[in-house]
Amino acid sequence: LALLAARPAAAPRAIRAAAASAPAGVTDIRLPAALTLGDTLRVQGTVTGLARGAWLRLDGPGGAADSLRLPDDGAFTLRDVPRAAGGLRYALRLGTDTLPFGVHVRDPVLPRVLVVEGAPDFTTQALRAWLARRGGAVAARTVVSRGKVRESVVNSAVPSVRALEARTLDAFDVVVTDSATFAALPAAERTALERAVRDRGLGLVGAAPGDAPRQPLPPLDSVPVGTVATLGAGRVVLPADIDPGTWLRAGEEARYAAWWSTVLRAAARPAVRSGRWQARDAAPRLPDLPVALAADSLDAAGVALVRGPGGSDTLVPSARRAEDDAHQATWWPRAAGWHEVGEGDRMLRVWVAPAGTWAAWAAAERTRDAARRALAGLPPRDGPAPRPGRPATRWWAWLLVLGGAGYLWATTRSSASAESIIDSSTGVMSPMWPTRTTASASSPSPPVSV
Repeated sequence: LALLAARPAAAPRAIRAAAASAPAGVTDIRLPAALTLGDTLRVQGTVTGLARGAWLRLDGPGGAADSLRLPDDGAFTLRDVPRAAGGLRYALRLGTDTLPFGVHVRDPVLPRVLVVEGAPDFTTQALRAWLARRGGAVAARTVVSRGKVRESVVNSAVPSVRALEARTLDAFDVVVTDSATFAALPAAERTALERAVRDRGLGLVGAAPGDAPRQPLPPLDSVPVGTVATLGAGRVVLPADIDPGTWLRAGEEARYAAWWSTVLRAAARPAVRSGRWQARDAAPRLPDLPVALAADSLDAAGVALVRGPGGSDTLVPSARRAEDDAHQATWWPRAAGWHEVGEGDRMLRVWVAPAGTWAAWAAAERTRDAARRALAGLPPRDGPAPRPGRPATRWWAWLLVLGGAGYLWATTRSSASAESIIDSSTGVMSPMWPTRTTASASSPSPPVSV
């Protein structure tokens, strides 16, 4: 240890940002890991180093899905609307390069919907039929004439929805109505509905009690969706003034499903909006590159099991730091292919591309990482970053520990031999400090003669 302390410290390495030529190909990309059936897949990125006017094509499960001639700046956006749920394989085609990726298309989590309407309406009738076909729990209370109410309950065990009381409202996640119907409700029912929203997280679509600040919902392919406001524990959504039934009449059920799924998810109880595993980044998934994962809630075990061709891993997500935070975990895939994160309805399927693909993006990412480290005053990486939870083997560190322990043991032994005295009366060498012994006081251990 003294020799190590006396060793002169190594001079700090100077940090330089080396200029590197941009690789040719797709150098920046944003790939969603998961979609809800009916949502539009958007693949956005940048191509560098290729001749002007090169063609880029997106291939999906059914063949060519979209294509474009690259503009001067190389930026692109390609789209597709998946037609089925499950793990779907896609690929970008750029010249002779094939850049594969996968998308997990999930069935929408259908909230339990109660429709309250003051008169029969084609829009809500179509919504109820669509939910029922998909197995969703849906009920309706419709005023057909003065003093006459018609009830309808599908895929639900609720016996009756004639009275809007707390017990009835707690059996649903969203109430769909309109402003005129809401205003015409008896005072007791209107109060019960507002309390269910404020206190117990019920979602409300079509009417807006109170004057809470409203935020616009993201549009779907430039089609407005509406606005959302938080009212206590619940949410209130005012849909855009459009007729989504036109998509059904035109045979575009995927667009209809995407629009209504967005509206209902935005308003539904928190338990319906959360819980599924999501990928927090939009980068290509490759072996030995980290994948950032997140979930709003965990199961009782508090862990997530990852299963795939490379074996199984158990992730221990971090605790939530705030109410609106998520549990986070980092996973390092070992092999290419489909992997499953979590189980049941929470499960996320992640496709890992073979090693060696996405070479231009990987080279550009190393350049960006070096620039970030240089700005932070850190030395450049000599190799891949060590994996969290899987530290690289430091054999030299173990040798240092064992060598230090041996050195201390030898020093102690030599000190014990040197620091001893000889009793002049007996001629026996004994140590200067008391020796610990297991013998009793009445039977002392005999001294060692020299």
